[in-house]
Amino acid sequence: MHFIFSFVRTSRPVPVIAVFLLITFMLFLQSCSKTENESREVSRINVLQGSDQCALPGQDFAMPLRIEVCGPENDGTFLSRKETPVVPGVPVQMIPIDDSDLQVEQLSEKTDITGQVQARIRAGKQIGDQYLRIIPLSAPEHAATVRFTVGAKISGGDQEGAANSILPKPVTVRLVNADSKPLVHVPVYFSIKSEPGEMGSARVLTKEALTNEQGTAQTYVQLGNRTGAYEISVEAADPEASVFFRASTVRVLGIDLWNVIITVAGGVTLLFFGMELLSSGLQKIAGDSMKKLLQFFSRNGVMSVLAGTFVTAVIQSSSATTVMVLGFINAGLISLQQAIGIIFGANVGTTITAQLISFNLEGLALPAIAGGFIMTLFKKRVVKGWGESIFGFGMLFFGMSMMSSELQNLSTFPSLLKFFSEIDCAPASVGGFMPLPQILAAMGIGILATALLQSS
Repeated sequence: MHFIFSFVRTSRPVPVIAVFLLITFMLFLQSCSKTENESREVSRINVLQGSDQCALPGQDFAMPLRIEVCGPENDGTFLSRKETPVVPGVPVQMIPIDDSDLQVEQLSEKTDITGQVQARIRAGKQIGDQYLRIIPLSAPEHAATVRFTVGAKISGGDQEGAANSILPKPVTVRLVNADSKPLVHVPVYFSIKSEPGEMGSARVLTKEALTNEQGTAQTYVQLGNRTGAYEISVEAADPEASVFFRASTVRVLGIDLWNVIITVAGGVTLLFFGMELLSSGLQKIAGDSMKKLLQFFSRNGVMSVLAGTFVTAVIQSSSATTVMVLGFINAGLISLQQAIGIIFGANVGTTITAQLISFNLEGLALPAIAGGFIMTLFKKRVVKGWGESIFGFGMLFFGMSMMSSELQNLSTFPSLLKFFSEIDCAPASVGGFMPLPQILAAMGIGILATALLQSS
């Protein structure tokens, strides 16, 4: 205890490191919060949720309408992906058109920090297709139209089931007239509109059904053999009764769990193997130089942090940097106070790996693997080190590509979306603060994952 207190009293780098940490955290908060002064140029509107819904007269549609206002897409570069930035703080108006009697909970609202706005929509008394116009007031030329269907209610959507299985609940449609009375003996047509991969593996067990005395018709769905979303088209038409309901879509989801586990596990393995090779190769190239750099710059608190950051960014391993530092301490080359700054910098430098992964470099994965492997056959240490680094670089991105292509199919699953919504750190409003519980939950997941994988 006496050593700890004397260390706190005599250590000079600690206040510098604390200031550096505070500044870093403030910059992080600033980068995660968009301000009112940012550009609000609007290029288009994306409807994220709530379009083509069905509801009975006078009832709310099941999902709120959620739209996203986007700015012009940037061109991207060799090192960055094309991005479409969202535009916060834009007033958006939602107006029923073509004599529609749809009711909107709020006719005008501003986009939040994520560029999104949502509204609850209620069906009126008019039967059939009803339309809502979404107008960004700063750019009305980019308005969008959303269709709703009144007089029909579809249930059984967003079910999740195993690939090649029959879903436990049927897809059911109920039809009524303007007085909410059931429409009887109306033909309803079911079909597979789209599915992951090639068409033909999924099917509806009943393609045509007549509504019963309650105005309902139903079918069961057999999923295909791929993971992802399956869209079922539902359409009703009875010319004699002048009943027409244009095709609406209901979504169900299938998952090939074994294939997902194998692909993700293989991708993670290749990614970590690539990181290990990349780190090992870079250490062979510049290991001795990195040791000399650490020793030279560790005499000053700020320079210790910068040295730790730089070395870790180069050799792609904060663990290797930490091991070197521990060796220097045991050898008496640096003090514990100096080591604190280096280790802090190492944990900053390890974030460079995440930045590398964010670059648009998947197309270089296989050429890097081939070229790097050839270079590893040479006997010269430096050439072999470069070969391992390039080979590891390719394996890293190849493994990441394997994972992302498979996990992308799961991105619309309600169970996963619900989980990730619990750790959404976006501020509730423009200029607001990030919610503390969500921040702590996200940090907890990062701590747990790193503790299990032993790699940040």
